[in-house]
Amino acid sequence: MGKEEDNNIPSAELRRRAESRLAELRDEQVDAALPEDTQALIHELRTHQIELEMQNEALRQTEAELTEAHHLYFDLYNFAPVGYATINAKGLISQANLTLANQLDVERASLFNQPFAQFVTDPRVFGNYLHQCLRSKERVTAELDLKLRSGGQLIAQLTGYAIDNESGAGTIRVAIVDISMRKLGEQSLEQVQKLLANEEKHVPAELRQTLQHSIHQMRTYSKLNIDRELRMIELKKEINALNKELGRDDKYVVYSVPKDLQDG
Repeated sequence: MGKEEDNNIPSAELRRRAESRLAELRDEQVDAALPEDTQALIHELRTHQIELEMQNEALRQTEAELTEAHHLYFDLYNFAPVGYATINAKGLISQANLTLANQLDVERASLFNQPFAQFVTDPRVFGNYLHQCLRSKERVTAELDLKLRSGGQLIAQLTGYAIDNESGAGTIRVAIVDISMRKLGEQSLEQVQKLLANEEKHVPAELRQTLQHSIHQMRTYSKLNIDRELRMIELKKEINALNKELGRDDKYVVYSVPKDLQDG
């Protein structure tokens, strides 16, 4: 955004810069033999020409910056480790990133204008979630069981919030995080901990040590995933802040990681 000041030059400052640039162009000096009115008119025309050239330079710079920002947002949106979707009040998908398509095991193009509920094990649960998002002014989080086109399933954490589109109809933006492995790890960890608590006297010391080591590894893996999610959240906040400075809507849904998981 280094050229932002140049893109919004006040008319008086633009004229001053144009006059200064014209003064540097010695070959463009007005013939002193011409009448004063003619000299003044030529000077004015040349100054105005330089003003237009400077404005064109600023516009080209702005266009280049917008193109670069578009490519950046495209990459961040489509290749983020989290699925993103924009869903209208009827539950139809209007936008989706590549990550979501991969999560659902479908082609990205096949998602548009399709009901998101077709990927939910219990469509009524998603219907309730959609209505809750549309009614609430806050971000809404829920865990849903999703079914894949391939026949598999995953557990997803959805974090969404309502926005108003140009037609005024309600729309939500939602982040979809695959938490299947985390849930499986939590269940396995709970089972192992119960086993150790109930059968501690009967578990050989070597096996008990192996199980405790596995618990430690699972906790470490979970912590690494949470740290990664926290870094992504901070990056999304920075991008949303940049969009706010540019007068644009938030680009990303920013979900929160529960405090107890961060401390885990």
